[in-house]
Amino acid sequence: MGVAERTLSIRRGARSHAQGHQHQQVLSPLQEEEHVKWILDEEDGGRTPYDFEIRQMAEYINQANGGGHSFGKHWVKRFINRHPALRSKLQDSLEASRASLDLPDKIRDFQRRFKVIVRDLKIKTENIVNMDELGVQEGETKKGRVIGTVLAKRGPRKVPEATTWVTITEAITANGRRLTPVVIFTGFNLQGQWFPRCFPEWKYTTSKSGWSNAEIALEWLRKAYLPETKPSNPSDWRLLILDQHVAHITTEFMDECRRTPHQPPDDCWYTPKKGEDVQDQLLAISSQQIAVPRSIRTLFRKASKALDLKSAENAILRSDKRDLKKQLEALKPQRRTTVARDPNDIFPEIEQIMEAKKAAEASAKRYEQQHAKDFLEAAMEIGRRSMEDMQFQWQLE
Repeated sequence: MGVAERTLSIRRGARSHAQGHQHQQVLSPLQEEEHVKWILDEEDGGRTPYDFEIRQMAEYINQANGGGHSFGKHWVKRFINRHPALRSKLQDSLEASRASLDLPDKIRDFQRRFKVIVRDLKIKTENIVNMDELGVQEGETKKGRVIGTVLAKRGPRKVPEATTWVTITEAITANGRRLTPVVIFTGFNLQGQWFPRCFPEWKYTTSKSGWSNAEIALEWLRKAYLPETKPSNPSDWRLLILDQHVAHITTEFMDECRRTPHQPPDDCWYTPKKGEDVQDQLLAISSQQIAVPRSIRTLFRKASKALDLKSAENAILRSDKRDLKKQLEALKPQRRTTVARDPNDIFPEIEQIMEAKKAAEASAKRYEQQHAKDFLEAAMEIGRRSMEDMQFQWQLE
C-alpha cells in the first residue's frame, strides 16, 4: 500500500515507543504524574526545584517502592522530555521576606493608591522614581537553572535570609533613567584593594553589617536622589517609591523629603548647637521689640556657656578618637590601604578610591620585594634537605 509501518501502527492505535517501555521506568506513570504535580506546587510556593532536588524526590519515591531500581545519569532530562508541562529555565531569586507580600490583592491595592496620588498631584513620568536595595552574598547563585511549568520563562526561588552582604542601592525613573547606584561594603573603611582596575563611577561606602542604615539612606537622598531628579519646574511634585525599611522611614529622612529646595526662611527656629546660636536667637527676640525678662536673659547666657563647654568637650573627644583611629590604622597590615575621604562626606570621590587602589598595589609590591630574599632562602633551604631530614623520630618506652 506504500504506507510506512510506523504510520500504520499509529493509525491502528498502537502504543508509542515510550509507552511501550513504561514498565521499565523506575517510577510508574501515576507516580511520575504525582511528581510533576509536586514540582508545579513547589513553583507556585516560590520554591522552584533544581535538577538535583527533582532527582532527590524521585529517589524518595523509589525508596517507598522498595528501592529496587536505580536512576541513570540523564534520568531528569528524560523525565522532563516525557512531560510537556515542564521545562528547564532560569530562576528568579525571591527573598523570603518578600514572598509573603507577593499577593494579588496587595498588589492591586498598591496600584490603586499609586494611581490616585499620581492623578491628584499631576506627577510627571520622569519625576516618579523607584528605589530598592540589592544584596549580594559571596557564593550565592542568582541565575541557576530550575525546573518548572512551561507557562513561564523563569521560575522564582526564595533564598535564605542573608547575614553578610554587599548592598547596592538602585533607583530608576518611570521613563527609564537610572540614578547613580550606591555600593555598601561590609567594614569600617573602604580599602583600595577591594576594587578592580576598572570599576564604574558610582558612590561607595561601608557599614558594619554591609546593609544600609539611616545615615547612608539620608546621604543617598541628599547626594543622589534630590540633585539627580531636580525638576525643571520647582513647583512640580516628585514621587519616590521605596520599601518600609527602618532606614527609609526615619523622621530626618521624611523631613528631608518634604523640604523645599531653597534655604529655610529666616523666621524658622531650630535647636541651637553652639552658644552663638543661642545668642543669635536672643538677639532676634530683642530686635522684634519683645521685652525679655532678666531671668530669661540669664538663662540664655548660661545655656550659651553650657553649649560652648559641651562643644569643646566634644571637639576634644573627636580629636582623641582621630588619634586612636590613626594608631589603630598603623597597627594594621601595610598591604591594606584605606580610602581617604572627607569626614563630612559618606561617599568618597572616585579619584580617592583610585589613589587608594594604587597605594595598595604599591604596598603589596614593596612587601614582596622586601621579603623576596626570605622566600628564596626558605625555598633553597627546603630544596637542600632530604626527605629523611624532614621526618620526625620518636622513642617509645
